[in-house]
Amino acid sequence: MGYPPINIRSGIHTATVFVGNIGSPDRMKYGVLGDGVNLASRLEELNKRYKTKIMISINTEKKKKVITHFLTRPLDLVAVKGKSTGTAVFEVLGRRKDVSDDIRNLAKLQKKGFEHYYAREFTEAIQAFDDAGQQWSDINGGGCDAAALLLKNRCTDMLATPPPEGWNGCEVLKQKHF
Repeated sequence: MGYPPINIRSGIHTATVFVGNIGSPDRMKYGVLGDGVNLASRLEELNKRYKTKIMISINTEKKKKVITHFLTRPLDLVAVKGKSTGTAVFEVLGRRKDVSDDIRNLAKLQKKGFEHYYAREFTEAIQAFDDAGQQWSDINGGGCDAAALLLKNRCTDMLATPPPEGWNGCEVLKQKHF
């Protein structure tokens, strides 16, 4: 229609929150409160780090309708600023019925990389993330997959300095903005 493209990021998290009119009869505001709102906001911002558009938490990814209708790929296990426990995050790649076999392969390669990563098989994880990055580049006509590159570099660092006992793969983020 000749309009400029709209580029936005979305962070989606499923949680119980308080929503409604907040305040007194003299000063009232409609709002949303709760830890889930904060995490959704952090996910929206975290899209910048991975160069993604739609990021969802594990709570959302596990929902039956999401599993049935959308293809996702794992991005990371992160503890956002202010949290000590990690949340698995995923990129929404598209509607299952609409995505190409190349995009399905990208999701498969990324998942394989994480299986090796969590098993501390960092050499194999590097190869899988490298393959995922190449698949992403092929799909997008060049460029770099920031998510696969970040994880590949992290695995390279872990080969040089192995993580301590009890490591669960979680990266604790020290900042809110990227």
